Amino acid sequence: MKDILNLEDNLTLKSKFFFSKSYIESSMIFSKNACAVESKESDDYYDNSNHQANVISSILFSVLYLESTINEFYINVADGLNLGRNIKPEFRDKIIEFWQSDKLKSCSILQKYQSALSFMDRNKFDENFNPFQNIKILISLRNYLVHYKPEWVEMKENEDDVVQLANLEKKLIRKFEIRKNSGI
Repeated sequence: MKDILNLEDNLTLKSKFFFSKSYIESSMIFSKNACAVESKESDDYYDNSNHQANVISSILFSVLYLESTINEFYINVADGLNLGRNIKPEFRDKIIEFWQSDKLKSCSILQKYQSALSFMDRNKFDENFNPFQNIKILISLRNYLVHYKPEWVEMKENEDDVVQLANLEKKLIRKFEIRKNSGI
C-alpha cells in the first residue's frame, strides 16, 4: 500500500499577524525611555528632544494598541478564532454583524469597546469615570498630535500668577507632576 500526498495546486496557507502586542510593548519601551530621561533632570537639548520623542511615541503606540486590540477582538470573533469560539452564538452574531457593517467605519475606539460590551450583555464602561475618562484624554492627545495644526494660544497671568492653559493642557495638568527648574 502506497500513501502519497499530492500537494499540487490545492493547498492555500493563510496567516494573520496581530499588532496589538507589538504596540503595547513599544509603548512600554518608549515610556521607560522617557522616565530614564526624566530621572536625569537635564536641560540638555538632546535630552529634551529625546524625552519629547519618547513621550510622543508612547502616546501614539498606546492608542494604536487600544484600537488594534478591539479590532482584533472583532476579527477573532468573526473568524471563530480563540475566544470567538467561547462566545454565545447570539452574541457572536451581533458582533459579526457589527464588524461587517458600515456602522463600524464611523465608530470611535471607545464606541467599539462600548459596543462589544453591549453585544456581550456586559456592563459598559461608565463614561464619567476612569478608565473611560483617561482613555478619552489619551485619544484626544493622540488626535492632537496626529492632526496637529499650529494655533495661537493666548497666555494670560491671573492674580495667582498661574498661566491659563489650552483645553488639552487643562485636562492633562492634574495627571502628571510638573517639575520646576527642569527643561523637561
